[in-house]
Amino acid sequence: MPMCRLAAIALIGSVAFAQTVDGVLLDNVTRAPLPGVIVTLLGPSRYNGTTDELGAFHIGSVQPGKYVLDIVKAGFLVPPAKRGAMQIDSDLHLIVAMEPLARFGGRLFYADGRPAAGAQLLLTRQVVAQGHSAATDASGHFEFEDLVPGSYILRGTAASPVMRAPEGEVWAPTWFPNALDSAAAEPITVVGGTVVTRDYRLRSVPLRHIRGIVRDETGEPSAGVTVSAFANQQKVQTDTDGSFDLVAYDGTWQISASKNGPVERRGHVSVFVDHHDVENVEMRLRVPFSVQILSESEGSSDPKPALSMPVVMLGSDDAPISGALMTIGNRKIEKVYPGRYYVRAILGGQGGQGLYVDSVKYGDLDVSDCPVDIWDGETPIRVSLSRGAPTVRGLVESGARAQVVFIPHEEPIRANRIQSMIADNRGNFEQSSLRPGDYYVLAFDGRAPLPVSDSSILNSSSTPCRRKLFIPGWLQF
Repeated sequence: MPMCRLAAIALIGSVAFAQTVDGVLLDNVTRAPLPGVIVTLLGPSRYNGTTDELGAFHIGSVQPGKYVLDIVKAGFLVPPAKRGAMQIDSDLHLIVAMEPLARFGGRLFYADGRPAAGAQLLLTRQVVAQGHSAATDASGHFEFEDLVPGSYILRGTAASPVMRAPEGEVWAPTWFPNALDSAAAEPITVVGGTVVTRDYRLRSVPLRHIRGIVRDETGEPSAGVTVSAFANQQKVQTDTDGSFDLVAYDGTWQISASKNGPVERRGHVSVFVDHHDVENVEMRLRVPFSVQILSESEGSSDPKPALSMPVVMLGSDDAPISGALMTIGNRKIEKVYPGRYYVRAILGGQGGQGLYVDSVKYGDLDVSDCPVDIWDGETPIRVSLSRGAPTVRGLVESGARAQVVFIPHEEPIRANRIQSMIADNRGNFEQSSLRPGDYYVLAFDGRAPLPVSDSSILNSSSTPCRRKLFIPGWLQF
């Protein structure tokens, strides 16, 4: 009997400490209720509720603790003020005004007013360089949905550079409203809950040609090779004699070649076109190779796996690769083609054991801050780790899953020295693999990745102060 009474008392005590969370989910612009949306509390436990036709929700028996709201609704974002952790120790009533995303559309025409059907559109958010793509329909109409409010630039590329172009001319990628260079593009501001429309026309420029030949690794002409020009998304196949002919216009062109087989062979060349056709361009196909990574920690005379494994990445503007090549620890980076590369090494996750990346060498050459030509797999990349990395802890207010970026206090800002991480669901972060020194610390919405590979964007941003940046739309510490 006493044991039964004790169990009953314990159950009553547990219920007494449970809380209820009630609230209303609204559209922040129209103030209309948002029915049928699942509202989730994430914390010591997980709790769900669903909004009714009035946007009201109820979550019962919530144990005390810190929680974050997790609400997913197509076309809406949780407002910044509701993204941080909240302490629930008593019954709570919430009014959550969801921020509606924006829509942007319009029509793209040729210079003579005909609709540019099948054209490709790229809408890029400024500052964070977040891109969205779309294609025009038969009437030239295009539309982008679920856009984060902000400032964007728009580029249109014709389905074919020569189709319907004036005689002796070619369609060039055109930035809104009538620019041939992204620097001259007019920003387009989109506001949450609104539909923005813009119409504009493609521009034509004098037609040029880039002609040449693709050879295999033995120097023989190679037929059936795919030759691509990224600037206008053009692809052609080489003839039986290895020759190709690309439509072009004045400017610098990055031309790549690839041939499938048991081992894919690739080639690349950069061509500058200036007021005339370019002839006799040669590309040589190459087979890929692997590059060995050796990491060593301070105090060890022999290269061997360190306690904290570095992530090593190879990026290039002129090698025939797609994206960055990467490996972790003392492994090989596969499918490397001859070319000039930037080498970057960071410690994965939060780092550990007080280590930081001290140097990155290709042979005897320190490549931490400069590109290097890699022509074969004979020379390893050595990553030296030193001890003495400080531990940085912090909290991003209203910053659940925010991206935290550490930028060394130096001029100019170099992208390969930047490190970033994601805060937890409460906005807490911890970083313990930084080289000792002074840093700018930024935090911003993790849904819009920072272009840490583009130093020019970072250097042109608003001048930061230590630990805080006050850029509209970015989170603050």
